[in-house]
Amino acid sequence: MIQLEVREARTFFTGKRKELRQMYHCLRVPDKNAEWRTRFLIRKFTGMFWLSRAERSSKIEQIQEQSKWIRFYELRSCSFASGLLPRVESYLRRKKIPYETQDHRRRNPLSDKNFKEIQFQGIEKRAEQSLAVKEALRCGRGILHYATNAGKSEIAAAIIAEYLSQTKTVPKVLFLVHRAALAMQTMERFQKHLTGIPVTMLGAGKKDVPTTGVIVATRQTAEILREEHSQKFEKFMSSCDMVFVDEFHINKAWQVTKLLDFCSAPLRFGLSGTIQEKNKVKMMHYMGMTGPIIAEIRNKELVELGRSARPSIRFVEVHSPKIAGEKFGASYRFGVVENEIRNQLVVQETLRYVKREKKTLLTVARIAHGILLKRMLEKQMDLPCEFLSGSTPLDVRKKVIQQFEKGRIAVLIASPIFDTGMDVPAIESWVNAAGGRGWELVLQRLGRVLRRKEGENRVYITDFIDLQNKYLLEHSLKRFQYYQREEIADISIHDGRKT
Repeated sequence: MIQLEVREARTFFTGKRKELRQMYHCLRVPDKNAEWRTRFLIRKFTGMFWLSRAERSSKIEQIQEQSKWIRFYELRSCSFASGLLPRVESYLRRKKIPYETQDHRRRNPLSDKNFKEIQFQGIEKRAEQSLAVKEALRCGRGILHYATNAGKSEIAAAIIAEYLSQTKTVPKVLFLVHRAALAMQTMERFQKHLTGIPVTMLGAGKKDVPTTGVIVATRQTAEILREEHSQKFEKFMSSCDMVFVDEFHINKAWQVTKLLDFCSAPLRFGLSGTIQEKNKVKMMHYMGMTGPIIAEIRNKELVELGRSARPSIRFVEVHSPKIAGEKFGASYRFGVVENEIRNQLVVQETLRYVKREKKTLLTVARIAHGILLKRMLEKQMDLPCEFLSGSTPLDVRKKVIQQFEKGRIAVLIASPIFDTGMDVPAIESWVNAAGGRGWELVLQRLGRVLRRKEGENRVYITDFIDLQNKYLLEHSLKRFQYYQREEIADISIHDGRKT
């Protein structure tokens, strides 16, 4: 019989070797990069001079077998992430392998029975948000797969407020984000909604840990405090009631995994709008930290409900001289950043929206590209434009965004700091000069501009089909496919030589 001892972060197992080997089957995923990893390990471990030919042959066979899988269990500690417990128990029942579970986790003190809807003042009451809160209260842990613009911060705040309402105690909450600007934005929202619960930020040089309430922390600062063995932080984490991981698709790195292993919170939630459910490896990481998806809503549903703007997308073909090259870095530099013809099209499309008095976001991936486009735009229009990058101080970013929302800045050029988390509902049009091909990246960028608009609930988007290079063309076609799959956009293709 397999014995499972469940803690908040890890589940420890003991049992007969034969039964455990069967259990391991549900805790591993085939490794697509097995061939390359095998070659590396064979070169590393079989070239040792003291190995005989037979020993070397045996070692190679062992490496080949071990490299086939990505494992989600640790043999050193005989444990796996507690979020995978439902998967393991289901597998053991199906295979009729006897097991016994000793659950030492703190009981979920919350119930969804009396919760009807979010009561915060100044926000629209949405049924889909209330559904997410109910599922979170009922399950106690899991992933809220809600598309950008679904109001994930309000959902998290409602769960925290319900904890205070039901238990009559101020909860200890850790809310992890990946950027200081996002931490500040989330803190301000929580302070607005959560009365009677103190909200503190850790990040951007702030390291003062409170004894209770909500901590909105960047993962970098939280990890530094953990490594420094901060007594206040360790005490908070050991008695923590609830942990949230925002932008869950980004925060699956080792830092967050270590922090969640270090945290004793029984209630654990991941928030994201771009979870790749078909990617088994990523899903196992996600589920291990918090559990399975417990509620979700997609962009299509939000557009149909009128919560998000319907996008109209223009794909402009870039007809510039072919760029040969085997490396993507050089192809991107000459085909995008320093491509005069393409940059002229970017400026032309941006001015097209400015003339229609649309507040326009222009996205770039390189700082040099943003500076270049800013200079080109300033030569052709009298209205001011600003460029924000990761090096722009937080207070300056806030002032620039406020000026943009008031219409005093016509064009806002932004580096990848706007890719996730930033909330600027005023954006009425978007020119994607950055390219990109990752599904998560494209959907996050799209989500930034889908905030509901007053009057005509539409947002106007320009993207580019880069014909000058095989890599760039492949990326353009990928973006086109991603937009199509969302089933929310009116898409048209235009010849750049005729626009």
